[in-house]
Amino acid sequence: MGFWQTGYWEFHEPTGIHPPVVVEPPRFFCDDCGKSFPSRDELADHRFEDHPLLTPVLVVQGREIGKNRVQVSRTLRPSDVRTGDCDSARLNDHDIPVPDLPTRLAALSRDSNVCRIVLENDGVEKTFELEFRIASMDDLESVETRFRDIARGGRLDMKTIDDFIEPKSQFGTAIGYCDGICAYLYGILAKEGRSGSRLNYGGYVQKFNRAAETLKAYDRPLARTIGSLIEFHFNHFGESGNLAPRTRVGMAARRYCNWIHSDRTAPHREAEHLPADSAAFTDDLDRQLTDETTERIIRWLLRPMRELFGQVKDIELLLKNGLAEYDKAKLHVLLGNLHALLGNGQSARSHANAIQNLLGFGTWATTLIECLPGEGR
Repeated sequence: MGFWQTGYWEFHEPTGIHPPVVVEPPRFFCDDCGKSFPSRDELADHRFEDHPLLTPVLVVQGREIGKNRVQVSRTLRPSDVRTGDCDSARLNDHDIPVPDLPTRLAALSRDSNVCRIVLENDGVEKTFELEFRIASMDDLESVETRFRDIARGGRLDMKTIDDFIEPKSQFGTAIGYCDGICAYLYGILAKEGRSGSRLNYGGYVQKFNRAAETLKAYDRPLARTIGSLIEFHFNHFGESGNLAPRTRVGMAARRYCNWIHSDRTAPHREAEHLPADSAAFTDDLDRQLTDETTERIIRWLLRPMRELFGQVKDIELLLKNGLAEYDKAKLHVLLGNLHALLGNGQSARSHANAIQNLLGFGTWATTLIECLPGEGR
């Protein structure tokens, strides 16, 4: 990891002959019809286009609740609860006015309860379940203190995680917080192929998704930073930047957003000067959480392009190291932009062509190719 070491680079030497590593991307499922989509935005578009004004909606703390029971770890305020597309409500089998639901849920959240909510809209019912397991500040801080303790050891392996969870009973109401962090750490070990990991390589995707889903319930810097790193890995750069905007990973995600969502005619040109000095960031927590590959990518992304001209060979070498396709896509974007700036049109075009048909990168690739000499519109 960033400040940590997993031993990954001790036994992973690039040879250029590694077979491509392909991992199925995460999918987002519609609770109403079961269809799946590659991004949350596409799922949202589907919901409003294919299920308009039919299915009642319940949003708690900014999160739309689905058919599965959701754990709530923070006491609710009435403003944390929103409903949509419903004209009647039942709470634990009692009819209540829809406008009263936020206040009633906020009151119930102060205790440990499982609440069953039924919302109806013109004969269409949807049932939601909330489990209130409010984490105390003392227990949350206990988890974070324990994490800092193991981070000081400077190495991530199975023993480190075992040491982290050894006093698990002491975490009390924040046990879910501990579980989410552990899922991420196990995912890192699987992603890096660390000896002793109980997961195969592809298992890291499930661990990352579980960690992201679990940690959504905790509005803490550590939870947000892990969530940001997971979204960054899956190339959801907008979500990554929103979760942790004042971290290094948040800034790196913002730079990718500037590139791949740019409407400029030359996306490889600098949009802004990015500080390389860690003192420029209010939160350096992500340094303790990055895997080896992500750490290297972030460090490159935080430097002006001209300072990377001499490192093109190193970046190309990393690209040949049997990486996950998500990381390869990031490096193709970086290298495509660098080669374009250096006037290496053929190399820039090669990197753009490599991901031109990849979801989310097509516009960047097409625009870059059109901007290269001899390519006209």
